[in-house]
Amino acid sequence: MVLAGISSLLIASLPLSAGTIYSEDFSSGREGWYNSSSAGGLLAGGGEIKSINSWASFLGHFPSTTLAVNETMTVSFDLKVDTPVVGNYKFRMGVMDSGGVANQATGDNYGSIDPSLFTNYGGYRVNTNVGDAAAGHTYFSERSGTGDGLLSNGMTELTNSENGVNLADDTWYTTLFTLTRTDATTINLSFSLNGVTLTDTDTTADTFTFDTLAFYEGNVTTATFVDNVLITTAVIPEPTTLTLMVGALLFGLYFKRRT
Repeated sequence: MVLAGISSLLIASLPLSAGTIYSEDFSSGREGWYNSSSAGGLLAGGGEIKSINSWASFLGHFPSTTLAVNETMTVSFDLKVDTPVVGNYKFRMGVMDSGGVANQATGDNYGSIDPSLFTNYGGYRVNTNVGDAAAGHTYFSERSGTGDGLLSNGMTELTNSENGVNLADDTWYTTLFTLTRTDATTINLSFSLNGVTLTDTDTTADTFTFDTLAFYEGNVTTATFVDNVLITTAVIPEPTTLTLMVGALLFGLYFKRRT
């Protein structure tokens, strides 16, 4: 029991390496973020980004990052919806792989300018109901790279689901999306918002490289806000490494008691 407790403590507190990939608080505007419709539908002010178009998406790019085995990427941000609407397709976010900068949006109105822009994208989306706690309204989908809508077409839904997140009006919530590569073909996914946590596993992952963070709002009545975006990576100790660490710690405790 003591050994299990020590192992858990080490896993939680001793990643071998960690780093920040991207950080944005929008205090200087929305440079590098683009709206699927007109520029006026995505605003930055007061240190936050604000989307006011229904059925619109917005995105930003970050340095291309390929996860190694036992490496985790964590995307965190603050989310607020003025008046959450009940419905199964009211909010989506995705961590995506563009397949190269040539495929990335570089301006607003990208949904009309080049509908085929996202055909080669891969990655993962989470869909949730921000205005309801009904069962089955939060789930992951994998993007197959065969659709022109970044967070709508070309998606294959994964197995697990959870309740909708049921956000209160005009209230900020910290949101987490994590992707952990466990072997050559497997990625573990986790999403957490307002007390709802969803986990799932894709054993036939198409990509472990990511460079795009995207959001989508459905038929909102007012606006969706995003702030304090932070993307980090960390390497989790392998079991053999963890065993050596625990052994060294136990030996040290034993030696200390003997002396």
